[in-house]
Amino acid sequence: MKTLGDILAAEGGDRAADHAGEEWKAHALEAVGVVAATGEEFTSEDVRVKYPDLDNPPDKRAWGGIMRRAAKQFRLVSVGTRKATNPKVHSTIVTVWKRA
Repeated sequence: MKTLGDILAAEGGDRAADHAGEEWKAHALEAVGVVAATGEEFTSEDVRVKYPDLDNPPDKRAWGGIMRRAAKQFRLVSVGTRKATNPKVHSTIVTVWKRA
């Protein structure tokens, strides 16, 4: 069951992705699709590491919106969580995805 916090987080991520623009969203979704096609587990952080030339969105929450869209488009499922490796995000917990 989704909590109000889950719903608000999803809405914020979607707004941030929309604010990043259609071109950024298309490139980000394409990058996620390529990584997902490997069949290996991954995080949005892994996508950013693999595609360093992909511009950062104005708001990092845009990646949440992209991953929700990618989950539907590429049939991704959450297989757990782990701590992010990027020291700038202070060991935040990130979702681990895999193609269903």
